[in-house]
Amino acid sequence: MTLAEIGLGGLLLYLLILIPVCVVAWRYRSNAHSSHYLANRSLGFFVLVLTLYATIQSSNSLMGATSETWRRGFFWVVAVGYVVAMSVGYHFIAPALRPIACKQGFVTPGDWLRHRFQNDPVEPMLRRGITLIMTIVLGNMLFAQLKAIGEITEVITGGMVSYSVGVVVLALVILVYDLVGGLRAVAWTDAIQGLIMITGLILLLVWIVEKNVSLAAITESIAQIKPESLTPPSSEQQRYWLSTLLLVGLSTVIYPQAIQRIFAAKSHTTLYHSMAILGVFVFMTHLIIFFVGLAAIPLFREGYQSDQMLPVILKHWADDGSATHTLGAMMILLAILAAIMSTADSVLLSLVSLLSRDLAKETVQNPNMQLDRWLSIFIMGALAIGALYRDVTFWRLVEIKLEILLQCMPAFIVALHWRSVSARAIFSGLLAGIGVYALALCQGFKQWQGIHIGVIALGCNLLIMLAIQQYSAWRAFTPQSPVDGR
Repeated sequence: MTLAEIGLGGLLLYLLILIPVCVVAWRYRSNAHSSHYLANRSLGFFVLVLTLYATIQSSNSLMGATSETWRRGFFWVVAVGYVVAMSVGYHFIAPALRPIACKQGFVTPGDWLRHRFQNDPVEPMLRRGITLIMTIVLGNMLFAQLKAIGEITEVITGGMVSYSVGVVVLALVILVYDLVGGLRAVAWTDAIQGLIMITGLILLLVWIVEKNVSLAAITESIAQIKPESLTPPSSEQQRYWLSTLLLVGLSTVIYPQAIQRIFAAKSHTTLYHSMAILGVFVFMTHLIIFFVGLAAIPLFREGYQSDQMLPVILKHWADDGSATHTLGAMMILLAILAAIMSTADSVLLSLVSLLSRDLAKETVQNPNMQLDRWLSIFIMGALAIGALYRDVTFWRLVEIKLEILLQCMPAFIVALHWRSVSARAIFSGLLAGIGVYALALCQGFKQWQGIHIGVIALGCNLLIMLAIQQYSAWRAFTPQSPVDGR
């Protein structure tokens, strides 16, 4: 059998495995928002670890990181540090937010803002502004994942399933289990997808061992091919590393789907243990991917687009005629597809919950969740139709989404730990941060002295927030002067 035939069979088997998961999740269905979006806060350790892992690992984790390592060499070791940044970021938000969420029954990030700034007249503007930013970020993510689904499906099946058919069919699959089982179905399918990803990574590691390639040998080859990638990082590159770690550590933890996983854990202990194991999984993922990218440098020197590198490696692996290698390559391609689908299903669920609950002044009364279902169908349909046009791309938005989302950080992390900060101060900082970032983009700036413009915009955001908060405190404690002699 060819790689394409095995890939088509594996894809069909993978989709068939999802059917019983949807059926079981359907039996637990409920029209309650806490059931649909949080699985009645019942996610146990095993499922929670895998759904968090599968949600965090998108196509960028497997394909993008491999390509960047192949292109940049040892400089891209910073990607391995992302997991440290994310783990630290979660500890800023999860321990403080989880108990409040359970007590107050939060479902979406907007519920936290309603509770934290209740009776504050600026709260509706702050919540809607943050919801709008998160909607743009999630819409962009879902669009990108649908395009990636079409591309990888065509690769897996060797063109036997076209790009357009892959987009439509797999978008429909994701929509069905989102509608049928909500977060419970998403988390269970994420668990399957997470296991596939872990299996694929183990096979990648096996490939490296079979090549009998040591790090010393790889380094010696890279020294001949790309000697510039072995030079110590400059001061500007070091600032870039620090800026990237701040960007990833402070933005990924406030993804709506990540916040909702915090709400959905069965217990505080389950959440904390899951976060600890998650850190190990993500660290090993990026370490293996980094090593695979390095090993590809001496094998593939020129003539390839950087984003094609992982499929090129897999084709090279499978072309030796070994059945084991062919099956392994197919398994890794399915792992990439699983990473894409697990991100897409979580994004769709979170996006619908934001639109149905967080834009209104009060939570919309929607006992039968008809609004949510129609929103799911409309959003997935519109983005899938857009993704059918392969020349349409949002790659520029993909590049800046973390920097936009970063401006929402004070509303969660700062507001959790600074009880007196007002909605007015945070909203003023948000407007300042978005304004500075938009102005920089219009001027064509991406970095300054190695620091991301989004991180600089966050600095302006925090300065304005502090200034407004201190001014409000000064006004509150300053006696008012008499008027008209009274």
